[in-house]
Amino acid sequence: MFLTWFIFLVGIVLILRDIRLSNYRVLLNPFFWAVFCSILYLIIPAFFIFEIDLYFSWGIDKDSIFFAQLLVFNFFMFLCTLYYFYPSYRLASETDNVEQTTGVFIKILWFVICIYTCFALYKSIQSGVLLNAFIYDFEQDDPYKLKSIAYLLIPVSIYMFASTRNYLVFLPNLIIVALDLMNGSRTIALIVLLPVVITFCISRKRLYAIPGFLLLAGMLVLGVLRMPTGTSVGDIPWYISALGEFRETYLTLPLYIGNDSFIGVGSWDNRAAIFFQGILQPFRSYINEGYVYGGSYMAKDIGRGYGLGSNFLIAILYYGYQYLFITIPLFAGLLVFFYHFVAKLSMVEKLVMVCLLIIFIRLIIREGLYGSLGMLCFICMFYWLPIYILSKIKVKNLLL
Repeated sequence: MFLTWFIFLVGIVLILRDIRLSNYRVLLNPFFWAVFCSILYLIIPAFFIFEIDLYFSWGIDKDSIFFAQLLVFNFFMFLCTLYYFYPSYRLASETDNVEQTTGVFIKILWFVICIYTCFALYKSIQSGVLLNAFIYDFEQDDPYKLKSIAYLLIPVSIYMFASTRNYLVFLPNLIIVALDLMNGSRTIALIVLLPVVITFCISRKRLYAIPGFLLLAGMLVLGVLRMPTGTSVGDIPWYISALGEFRETYLTLPLYIGNDSFIGVGSWDNRAAIFFQGILQPFRSYINEGYVYGGSYMAKDIGRGYGLGSNFLIAILYYGYQYLFITIPLFAGLLVFFYHFVAKLSMVEKLVMVCLLIIFIRLIIREGLYGSLGMLCFICMFYWLPIYILSKIKVKNLLL
């Protein structure tokens, strides 16, 4: 437990140092988000691993718990060392503003999305979906394709705000938040809230840490209220329930870190398949038919009927211990690349890129590198790039 406390305090001190130096600009730093997500998914749950083991009857041996904490310690210290040398104040000047004209096609697209989300809200209320707001639904469907709309709204809503400087442009985002919560989910709500929160903070040049913390706490409370019953021994303390997906994500590391039937099972073609499964979304089902990934292997092996997750570290171990020395430096290299890439963008493009990075850095820590990286490439190519091109097209140019 000493290792966990040590890295937790190191992470908090580094974040506070960066906030003191950079204020709101920490929100633009990929390293800040990697450290923050690692604290949520890999460190905080480790404080409660013995209680989690007791209440959920996992039977994890103490050696596996220690080696899991040791692995997290080494990974996190490496990440924090890099974060120290890549502070956030270099990513933007305090004189940079969120202002940029945009093409008429973006305004038309925003209007269409606004009408569509209002229609979806009306139909959802009419169908009585509000009853699902406090029900956990891990098989929740998406009849109105809200996740696709959510990804579109990241660049569209930011470009609209930069052009109008009016927060009403985020109305479709808030409608989708309401729809997602009513459907018993939070994932899509997180996607569409990011451009609202990040743009608000950057445009006002303030961090708003306390409201942000309260928003995160509210999402956790909602998760507790939706927690399914009948999955544990005895009554679960509220703080164990509040860990929610953070608990389920971390748990697979001590569960499988010493499992010889899991470690090293994955192959290079398996790794390539999970990357292309992310980047070739229309063919995802066909690719999945031929391969068993670490997450699906664990879900089948555990067989408890609800979603235990993979995570960045256990996803690496599926291919063997030696790949820790390849994948962790690769992830660090990607963070360095995106740090410099964000620094070169205009403020408006920074906001779009950072919102996408936050989503996929979280997914990388929560699920693994290769599939999440493939999905990031897909979203950039088919959601951001077309919107970026449309934002530059002026009607008068088409008439010439």
